[in-house]
Amino acid sequence: MDAPPGSAAAEPSVPRNGFGITSAVLGTVGLVFAFIPFVGVIAWPLVLVGLVFGVLGLLRVAKGRADNRGTALTGTVLCVIGLLLCVVQTLLFERVVSRVPPPKQYSQVRPVAWEPADARLVVLRGDQRGASAAAPRS
Repeated sequence: MDAPPGSAAAEPSVPRNGFGITSAVLGTVGLVFAFIPFVGVIAWPLVLVGLVFGVLGLLRVAKGRADNRGTALTGTVLCVIGLLLCVVQTLLFERVVSRVPPPKQYSQVRPVAWEPADARLVVLRGDQRGASAAAPRS
């Protein structure tokens, strides 16, 4: 006996695998960006959102509404690894920056005696002019 059209029995339930696939894509892209110094900042939101999608995908698989357990699990693992890399990169950056000495302030700089580089030349030129003017012309 066939079910009437439009009823739930007539349409087979299609697995909804979007969360798992999204998690795998975001985890892959986030993991790639996490390895690049200073660009790893882009990885933070990618792996965090991917982790949420991965967990939601695994919950859908557990409830029987999705059939891509492997994809959702892979995306979740990639996001966790990417998140750990982001944390390590941030801690290393903080450690390196904290070892850099602070810049010297203007009040800490010793005053330097300033003398124009061409002061002697000016004096010599003045002396020569004076000497040549005082000397009789022949």
